[in-house]
Amino acid sequence: MSLGVGFLAVSHPHCSGRANAVLALEGVHLAGAFDPDESVCQQFTDTYGVEKYSSAADLLSDENVQCVIIEGTNIQNAELAIACAMAGKPMLLEKPGANNLENLMKVMRTVETSGVTAQVGYHLRYSPSIERAREILLRGLLGKITTARFHAAVMAPWLTDFWFCDPNDRGGLVFNDFCHMLDLLCWFLGNATSAQGVIKKLGGVPEHPFEDSAAFVFEFGDVVCAGDVCGWEANDWIETWDIQLYGTEGTLQLGIHPPWLKLFLKTPFGPYAKGWNEWSDLSFDGEMNYQREIDDFAASLLFEKPSIGSKISEAVNVLSWIDRLYDSAGSSQG
Repeated sequence: MSLGVGFLAVSHPHCSGRANAVLALEGVHLAGAFDPDESVCQQFTDTYGVEKYSSAADLLSDENVQCVIIEGTNIQNAELAIACAMAGKPMLLEKPGANNLENLMKVMRTVETSGVTAQVGYHLRYSPSIERAREILLRGLLGKITTARFHAAVMAPWLTDFWFCDPNDRGGLVFNDFCHMLDLLCWFLGNATSAQGVIKKLGGVPEHPFEDSAAFVFEFGDVVCAGDVCGWEANDWIETWDIQLYGTEGTLQLGIHPPWLKLFLKTPFGPYAKGWNEWSDLSFDGEMNYQREIDDFAASLLFEKPSIGSKISEAVNVLSWIDRLYDSAGSSQG
């Protein structure tokens, strides 16, 4: 039997990537969609040739829909995720999962009560460089990690786009994009134990409601991690994003898209030589992260295969630290 996927809200920029991934996957089919904006929903259903539901309740009550992907605004996503959990439908929820921490915690409580599978769409986990880095870290090849660095950014002029300017959201640049980086850092290093930062609103750039740049220092236990977030980068999407990890036995540096990795080891291990090892795949299309994500999500439902996707509790942890950063850095904005 084919797994029927319904889309609840279809306005988010990531929606088409995930819809195309569903269409490309064997054993899965796109059943239909609902969006509160009828014209947006009509465009989606016309594009993909699927049923347009008249309400979220109609989609959720359809037995031909076995799981749901939620792709609306952050405040819509929280409301729809709660409805989805109450209907007992497994879901893939667009990151960060809600418009603020309080609403994401409501989602988590409903998910825990219902017992449904709920994965949050931190699809950068599926980059090949992230996959290789996780393997290196799980093998302990770096020894004791002591320090780390990161850089994340938004391509200019996207901070003026609605998706970074929604007045219902907690913030913009840090809330909607740095959440990806923090998810990866927590996935690599474990839960943060402290954080402080500077969040800036700049002059001399086009006006919008939220922050323009930020810098943070985290502690992950003994690991000190520092980095920055730029809101007006000249480069293409996530081209310059990177993570650097420094350990007693090795050094790891990686980029996400295009995926690349550099590993230095004091002693050889398996396929890795002593000294510098380099790998990259410049042909990898970033849209393939959605394909890998949907494949993983579907396998977790069809075959009960453990997923590497973000659990709702992990997404709550990310937003809880971001919420603290906004609170603690409030006096530095200017």
